[in-house]
Amino acid sequence: MAGSVTCPSNPRVPVTVTVSSPTVTASASVNPLCEGSSTILTGGGAVSYIWTGGVTDGVSFAPLATNTYTVTGTDGVGCTATSSITVTVNPLSPTPSPVTATPSVICVGGNSDLNAVSVGNTINWYTVPSGGVAIGTVPSGTNLNVTPAVTTTYYAETQGGAPGGSQTFNYTGSIQTFTVPAGVTSITMEARGAQGGSINVNCVASGGLGARMIGDVAVTPGEVISVLVGQQGFTNGADAGGGGGSFVVRTGNIPLVVAGGGGGASNNIGNCGVNLAGGPGLTTLDGGAEWQWYGQVESTATAVEQILALVAVAVVSSPMV
Repeated sequence: MAGSVTCPSNPRVPVTVTVSSPTVTASASVNPLCEGSSTILTGGGAVSYIWTGGVTDGVSFAPLATNTYTVTGTDGVGCTATSSITVTVNPLSPTPSPVTATPSVICVGGNSDLNAVSVGNTINWYTVPSGGVAIGTVPSGTNLNVTPAVTTTYYAETQGGAPGGSQTFNYTGSIQTFTVPAGVTSITMEARGAQGGSINVNCVASGGLGARMIGDVAVTPGEVISVLVGQQGFTNGADAGGGGGSFVVRTGNIPLVVAGGGGGASNNIGNCGVNLAGGPGLTTLDGGAEWQWYGQVESTATAVEQILALVAVAVVSSPMV
């Protein structure tokens, strides 16, 4: 009796099942920020985003206190992932009190001492209630002498230390950005170039180490700074490439801090162990960038009295000839 044989179809018909796994990111346009200030939360890596805390993606809002917000991102096929960010809200410095002008009535050409008290803080003086440029900055309780030509109202603003912060950027292969927090006007930046590649065929030698550059940079709150971190030089056994440099620039590609990468090791069979490795530098693999900042918190109060410049008095007191 002959046996039966079942023959499979040929060729096989393929079908692919794609697994979608979005990588969702969460960012804030300003963080940390001062009480009463606004920020914008933005999700990335997906198509649509839903935030906790009543926040709308990409829409400005003013958080009342420090809080952690979570965003759920959904990609084009309906898969979801989440990411969180903590937004830090710093309280305003105490309003200066008392605020005085001594004397508060002067003749033309005369002067007066402005004084405001906010213990442990600095006082900025202005001639406008908001914005503008300070006419002087003094420690709390210290006089600022002024000579107004006309009747002028002066405004005292407390400037106190706010919690600082730091951020480290590692190699990603793409440009990363950082938004300067509210109240921050200077950042200590450190950039590190990547190490060059090593070799391990015929000879063994390490790549040169990347440079390390540090500097204090004047910045503006809300300014966006771009960071490109270098990658370690490639290694394929007998040959090696140089390490990538790390660059920190502001809008318009204006360089702030730049650190060069280390050279790749060379392969010279006849001189193994002699001058093959790169020169000294910072011990890094991929490059990096890191900075620290210290913020300032401000509060305003109108000066108690105007300084009156009495033109008429000055005229009448002029001697007759």
